[in-house]
Amino acid sequence: MDAGVLRRHDLRRRRGLHLHGALIRYGPNEETDGQTVSDLLAMAVVTAALVGLLVPVTIDLLDVVQLSETVVGLSIPVIAAMLVVAQIFGQIVKNIPRAQNQVKRYELITLVTQTFQTAALVATLTITRNIAAGLLSIVVAMVVVYAVVALIYLPQRLRLPEVGNVRRYLSYCSPMVFKEFSHKMLSESDRFIVLFLLGPTAVGIYSVAYGVAALFPNLTNVFNSTLYPTITSAWDEGDTADIRRFYYNFLIGYVLLTIPILFGLTLLAEPVLRLLATETVATEGWLLVPVVTVSFIFRGSRRS
Repeated sequence: MDAGVLRRHDLRRRRGLHLHGALIRYGPNEETDGQTVSDLLAMAVVTAALVGLLVPVTIDLLDVVQLSETVVGLSIPVIAAMLVVAQIFGQIVKNIPRAQNQVKRYELITLVTQTFQTAALVATLTITRNIAAGLLSIVVAMVVVYAVVALIYLPQRLRLPEVGNVRRYLSYCSPMVFKEFSHKMLSESDRFIVLFLLGPTAVGIYSVAYGVAALFPNLTNVFNSTLYPTITSAWDEGDTADIRRFYYNFLIGYVLLTIPILFGLTLLAEPVLRLLATETVATEGWLLVPVVTVSFIFRGSRRS
């Protein structure tokens, strides 16, 4: 099985219209409790229906995965569509506490989801050696966690959708479509270039080193959970001094944190790669870790 198939689970990161961003933007100021999340869930139904139809067709056309593997009659493109649909709804549900400035609960939900997904994926692949089964296990893990969160937060918040609010959400979310698409095209293009110039083996080595260095953009996601609602609120109130203070404190802390991590990863790159992959990957790919990490330091500060 091609290791590149495993990266298809990144489809779950396609956030479509960025509906959860609209929840964080408008949720705190809503007049009726739960109206924003109810409106956005209705929009998510339409978005999920369209994406659920387009994803399998797109994967079939691109022919980028081995489609022969199935599980319980479901092919990889179909499971990928289920993954994206689950993520569309899940992003809205798990961001309900974040929109209420309950950042610790949001982080806990994110941690539980990722832990559950990883455990399910590792266990399923170890037992079945089937990529389709592994992807389906991620879907099941997401649905279980998000269903529990929905049962906690949604019953007292569900309202009839207000059609008049859709335009406001779309005006906020629509530009995010192009941002997300261009971001994914740019962030994935390096692998295609390596594949074209050096072949699939080099792509495998590069991908493992890339994964280790990806600590930095993931690290800034932790800060984003706090900065996003805070900065949005300060911007709406015209408090530019508060925004400057937030970013000044963040950049100071970010630099103090990333410099020792950079040196640590440089020293431990080879043994870490040997632990995660093979001797060949460790020997040939360790030098890529500090190089890619430096670029991620700048990328991480930009994403905050």
